[in-house]
Amino acid sequence: MGRLIVIFALLFSLYATRHGWMPAHSLSAEELQIVLAAEPEQTKPEDDSVIFWTWSDSTVQITPLFDYRMVARVMGTKRYRFDREARYSPLDLLVTWGPAADPALDDYVDWSQSARFGFFEYQALPPGIDNQTIGVHMANTHLIPADDDVADRMGDIHRGDLVEIEGMLVTLREEWDDGRWYAWTSSTTREDTGAGACEVILVQNVRINGA
Repeated sequence: MGRLIVIFALLFSLYATRHGWMPAHSLSAEELQIVLAAEPEQTKPEDDSVIFWTWSDSTVQITPLFDYRMVARVMGTKRYRFDREARYSPLDLLVTWGPAADPALDDYVDWSQSARFGFFEYQALPPGIDNQTIGVHMANTHLIPADDDVADRMGDIHRGDLVEIEGMLVTLREEWDDGRWYAWTSSTTREDTGAGACEVILVQNVRINGA
């Protein structure tokens, strides 16, 4: 019986980790220093050429707004398969950096994602941290893989990981053969909230826990 309990606990831990119920990665002292000092880097794009993707029934136009690089701690992953954006953005990451990424907050703050939004809740916060501090050091990011290799790499990201993501903030416009169209534009500031406040990132490179 004891062996069965151990096996069940290991299986439950693996399942819980993969579904974002518990962190899969504990930050080393070096990683903690990196993420506590991190701020997203947003610069004028080196190449602002419009990118076109063609599907059987539509054309997607991707317009670069800024080159973008972020080092952040992953507080949640949400995979999408059936919403309008899922065909080009199958994954949202809820990330933190700076003081909001401190593991000392884990006992105070609950993180969640739903319908392409990210949320945080708390009953109380430790001294030196307030709602605004968390709000400007977190983001729910919509990730668009630039190619299949990046898409595969994105599938390895789990809650608790330290990620480095390089790419571009973009505006995406999809036009269907029947005349319908849809546009999705990235936020370009870390200080906004609500609808339209998420970063839409064309991801060109991903590193997870330094690898």
